[in-house]
Amino acid sequence: MKKTNKKGFTLIELLAVIAIIAIIGAIATPNVIKLINSSNQDQIISDAKLAISKAKYQFRKDMDTNPNGKSYNVTDLIESDNSYNAQSIVQVEFDGEKYIYKISISNGKYCIGGPGNYIPEENLLSSGKGVISDNCSN
Repeated sequence: MKKTNKKGFTLIELLAVIAIIAIIGAIATPNVIKLINSSNQDQIISDAKLAISKAKYQFRKDMDTNPNGKSYNVTDLIESDNSYNAQSIVQVEFDGEKYIYKISISNGKYCIGGPGNYIPEENLLSSGKGVISDNCSN
């Protein structure tokens, strides 16, 4: 009787493992992409809320110079991993009774509002991800 020295895997075994890895990858990829997009949307909402908060603080400091309102560039207010364009602005307006804080912010892929189309703070807080658009015209 001859002894066989069997080392390694057969071609069938290797193909089966590769097929299983490919199936797992095909199932996981859409979920990972969805998670990344959701994370990016959460980031722009978080940055918009922070920018409004910082604009409130800065406007209280600047109120002596212009009590009727002012515009602040988002990149001057916050530091972020996103690179927001020059039209990303927090607008402070006085409506006769109170100050209204509005924002237009865009990182090229996602935006809230648009140039000249400011979203009030109340809409941002109540709508959440509903205020985000992925069709930004820069």
